[in-house]
Amino acid sequence: MEKKRFNQLLNRIDDCGKAEQLNQIILEVTREYGYQYYQFCLLIPMGLLQCQIYLLSHSPDGWIKNYWENKYMQEDPLVHLAMRQSRPFQWRDLELTDKQLPAQSVAIMAARRERGMCDGVTFPLHGPNGSHGILSLSGGQDSELELADLPLLGILSSTIFCKANQLLNQKASNLSERERECLFWVSEGKTSWEVAKILGITERTVNFHLNSAIRKTGCRNRYQTIAHSISAGHLMPAMDRLTLATFMEI
Repeated sequence: MEKKRFNQLLNRIDDCGKAEQLNQIILEVTREYGYQYYQFCLLIPMGLLQCQIYLLSHSPDGWIKNYWENKYMQEDPLVHLAMRQSRPFQWRDLELTDKQLPAQSVAIMAARRERGMCDGVTFPLHGPNGSHGILSLSGGQDSELELADLPLLGILSSTIFCKANQLLNQKASNLSERERECLFWVSEGKTSWEVAKILGITERTVNFHLNSAIRKTGCRNRYQTIAHSISAGHLMPAMDRLTLATFMEI
């Protein structure tokens, strides 16, 4: 792709203000690289083991309906691999491990091929707020991405992911600093009484802040609130409590 065209797409992604616009730009990126179809999946954590899914797509007729009705996502090898790594991968590489894939996973890839999604490339995307993104571009047998195109397409994918988070993820943290402090110490196994002693406030005030955090996050108790806040990136490790595990110098 020419540098001018690349910068143009990058700026349009940065400037778009609606998910519908982003959907159209992703399609343009898809076609620029010689593919026909794409699926972009944004997973927003609702806890440690639950998430909401937002999907932008240009797929063969009926594919998305079939995908969800048959619960393909649960066994989709593209999804499982994308959740475990950050490096982009081409679908043809999966064929090398077909014998190790569950039968349902092999069947899902076969169903894709039957719909014209014979080959493709997938970009795993992971955000600091706990969200995950999966961008897959696909097309016929003649669709093949040049290795030299991977870095630029990787930059576009990351930019798409950041913009999708801005447009679709409405779970921004509104916890106060004191609420975060109380949650942090409870996550360290402290009782409300112990937290009160550490922070120099009353136990009643600690419980007030914890209950406020529970309401703001829509959780049921302090422990679910901690899990939700950690998975969403709202409760971060304390930078003044870091431990150096290894140091190497040449």
